[in-house]
Amino acid sequence: MSLRNALTEVLGRYAEAQSAAFKAHPLADFIRSDLKQEIEKIIHPLQPGLSIECSPGKGNWADVPWASVFEDSETDTAQRGVYIVYLFNIAAGTVALSLNQGTTFVRREFGKAAPDILRDRARVARMRLKEWTPKFPEQSISLGSTRELPLDYEAGHILGTVYGVTTLPSDQKIEADLLALVEAYRALLFRGPPEEANGGDEAPGDVVKDVVERRQYARHLRIERNPKAAAAAKKFHGTKCQACGMEFGIRYGELGAGFCEAHHMRPISSIKEGEAVTYNIASDFAVLCSNCHRMIHRMPDPSDIKGLRRILRDQRKIMIEAKAKKGGK
Repeated sequence: MSLRNALTEVLGRYAEAQSAAFKAHPLADFIRSDLKQEIEKIIHPLQPGLSIECSPGKGNWADVPWASVFEDSETDTAQRGVYIVYLFNIAAGTVALSLNQGTTFVRREFGKAAPDILRDRARVARMRLKEWTPKFPEQSISLGSTRELPLDYEAGHILGTVYGVTTLPSDQKIEADLLALVEAYRALLFRGPPEEANGGDEAPGDVVKDVVERRQYARHLRIERNPKAAAAAKKFHGTKCQACGMEFGIRYGELGAGFCEAHHMRPISSIKEGEAVTYNIASDFAVLCSNCHRMIHRMPDPSDIKGLRRILRDQRKIMIEAKAKKGGK
């Protein structure tokens, strides 16, 4: 089995399978398991930090079956963020390899305007990936459906390529295309995904010197906000702020029990564009209260927790001395 053979299997058998019961159908199992494994074989040895999910539908056959590749620091669901996806047009006998966008959350926020928002974000993303557009010239795809979700996927397409069932390229070409699109995907996340077209995610008062700094800051926060990484960091480090020692559970009782924020210690500027981000929970993360988390991002070195502790200690000393001096008057 190869990825080429797996794509051929789905394109060749899906239409017939749709007339049969969905539950426990061997093709549905094939898409979830075998297709996923073939993608993993290509990606994981060379591009770690990516998750693969494949779906023929939930409860019923999907109009457009899909197989997605997620950067863990960006998203873990097809409903939001940016990711790579194989989208099958069964009627036309084609499969699109697409750098695309999660549409569900955009649809919830913007309603009928969602396709226009997605197309605009796709345009912005292509501007940031100009060196990849010659390799992936397809700036539009057709999925052969008039339903809302496939139409949103068509609008969310950034760049990619389309294969026909009778003109599938060689195994080597399919693998090379997938790995090249992963590089484009990670470059886009480094440069700033399309929803950041109007600026970064910096806090009020942050001084952003240039576009690169803004993008690095936004990427830093996306890694911190990864729910898997945050949960693992709190499990390892606990929930006591490693700078000021505050515990939300003690301060707020049951309301604050188990709460703290994960802070990414590894400087994003040290990560090369397109490089996989591999987390070491012990050394790459700390847990901080909300105040300390915001303050450490204002420091020249956002990994300098000892420096933040020193500031807190010095400031506490100043306050004690000032109070004593006021009391002595």
